[in-house]
Formats: sequence, structure tokens, C-alpha cells
Amino acid sequence: RQMCIRDSIETVERGQIETSGGRPLVQYRGRLMPLVPLDPTWSVGAAPERQPVLVFGEAGRSFGLVVEEILD
Repeated sequence: RQMCIRDSIETVERGQIETSGGRPLVQYRGRLMPLVPLDPTWSVGAAPERQPVLVFGEAGRSFGLVVEEILD
């Protein structure tokens, strides 16, 4: 089985984050991408104005790992 590969590092505006069925999503490259918070207490309402996200993808599908900050 092929592993997911980090596609990019993105910053998502809080206003771009949608929810469906209680799960956060964002439009990414023309498709809805699920966001997976690293912190289980994270919520859209408490998200910073600019939310860092690590995007992982495989076989045309992507998900964004929501993180507190990205250190270079």
C-alpha cells in the first residue's frame, strides 16, 4: 500500500472553513477537502484567523492536518 505524501503547507482563512455533519471542510483545488485537527479540542469557532494546515494526498484525494503552527 502506498503511503500518503505531504502535498503542501497551506494557510486557510477561518472564514473558508465549512462544516458538514459536524466535520470541518475547506475548498482545495476545486474539491472539498476534509480537515483533521491534530488537537482534539480544536473547533472552527476557536480557530485563529489564519489556520496552518499540512495537506496530504494520494490517488487524487487529499486531507488537511490542522496544526497549531508550522516551524521551519
